[in-house]
Amino acid sequence: MDASGVIYLSDKQQGRVVGFDRNGALVTVLGRPQSPLTSRVGLADLSAPGSLAFDNARNILYVADTRAHQVKAFNSLGAHLFDLGNSGRSEEDFKFPAGLAVDRNGNVYVLDSFRLRVFIFNEQGKYNRNFSLKGAVPGQSIRPSGLGVDSDGHIYVTDEVNSNILIFNPDGSLVLTWGRTGRLSGDFWTPTAIFIDSQNYIYIADQTNSRVQTFQYTRQ
Repeated sequence: MDASGVIYLSDKQQGRVVGFDRNGALVTVLGRPQSPLTSRVGLADLSAPGSLAFDNARNILYVADTRAHQVKAFNSLGAHLFDLGNSGRSEEDFKFPAGLAVDRNGNVYVLDSFRLRVFIFNEQGKYNRNFSLKGAVPGQSIRPSGLGVDSDGHIYVTDEVNSNILIFNPDGSLVLTWGRTGRLSGDFWTPTAIFIDSQNYIYIADQTNSRVQTFQYTRQ
């Protein structure tokens, strides 16, 4: 959701992102211009849009286009601004981008679910760095899905296989592994998406338990 209250949803099958106002009226379609819906239409095709992240300070919507192996940036009018990454082997390329997050400085974080890496770009879309998730938990394989960043720059990655959350320092070093498999409050069972708001409230989609759990990060 952006600052004006427009709610954006990915429609992967139709290759588009749609935006609705608070009353449920369609106001934006990004992607396929042949859409039968009447609205402002973006200037870039989307292959298989997935995760979304909005930078309210700069009015930029980021869309993870999974099959295109890119993240596409749009303004609130639906105009295509720039792309992050590509399918390749350079240090700034990724394959099958999944989770997205934007921190308070406008830096963009991209979870590469295939190469098991997190990529960081600055607010202008320039590549900064990346770090690997391989070996984050010794002796365990992981299946990362969602990505979030708190106000101190800690990076949260949901792990569907081990039903927990991996938390990293800004430099990519692991801080802790949070959670366990279960049905009690605070347990997870296949956590997928994660979102952290400006007040450090953490919202986690706990898929198999059919619920969303809410927590809050507080400084020690």
